[in-house]
Amino acid sequence: METVLQLLMEGLGTGTAALTIVRENMTTLVHKGAMSQADLDGLLLDVERSLEERRQTLIAGFQKELQRLISHLPLVSKEEFSSLERNLRHIEERVARLETKQA
Repeated sequence: METVLQLLMEGLGTGTAALTIVRENMTTLVHKGAMSQADLDGLLLDVERSLEERRQTLIAGFQKELQRLISHLPLVSKEEFSSLERNLRHIEERVARLETKQA
């Protein structure tokens, strides 16, 4: 699931690519003297925080929607599966004993 989330995040531009684009475009302003390095560093930090918040919001929304979709599938829990497995083994053992008695 993490791979799907990573692809989703990169596709929406919330990964490191967006931060790199901002850094590359704004560095020219520092070189021209239109912006100080401290201002650029502060801006990059703000952008990084915003991207992380957006990423967390998207992940939470994605996980919530995935759980909603999964809840509609006819799935069993691990405990239910184990219980069904034990019941099946018990039935198989009973069938084997009955076959042995009839033979």
